[in-house]
Amino acid sequence: MGGLGGPGPGGELPALLPGACAQSIQDAFAELLGVTMVLTDMEGRPVTRISNPCGFFEVLLNGRQDGLQHCIRTWQLMAGNVVLEPRFAPSEMGLLCARGLIRVGATLKGMVVIGGIAPEQWPPTAEQAGKLAELFGIEPAAIVANSDAVFRLDRKSQEHALRFVQRIADIFAQMIRDRQEMASGHPG
Repeated sequence: MGGLGGPGPGGELPALLPGACAQSIQDAFAELLGVTMVLTDMEGRPVTRISNPCGFFEVLLNGRQDGLQHCIRTWQLMAGNVVLEPRFAPSEMGLLCARGLIRVGATLKGMVVIGGIAPEQWPPTAEQAGKLAELFGIEPAAIVANSDAVFRLDRKSQEHALRFVQRIADIFAQMIRDRQEMASGHPG
């Protein structure tokens, strides 16, 4: 399994978080920040359902598992990035995404990933749309027709989202620590 955090003591991330509660928190923050959001393990595998997906994201994935694999590859690269501070980087879709790390003790357990954000140079050129269409197995016309179905955050809103992605990850880390303390009978 490997990864930066690996399974570690205390189990895999899905077993450490209260599922419905984690999903509700994620849904609320995704809507509040105006971004797409998902929790992943350190292998880039989604632990929650994707919250607030932008229309462009939905068109590219169109419910296909192989489409989701493109996202997982991006998330795996993010997990392996040695930079600890959240920062935006382009995904395979060409949209901006960033991650906050969920740390429990000295172990990285997972990530909060935000995305679906149009970069400054958007929409994609005809050449870029053709490459995306080929990569995701859809018609170039679908790329062009849906290129406005993304989140557009001005510089201030992007900085706000970056500050909050780590804070959200810290909330999930605290939830895990609290659950572990309750299970062990030893308060923090």
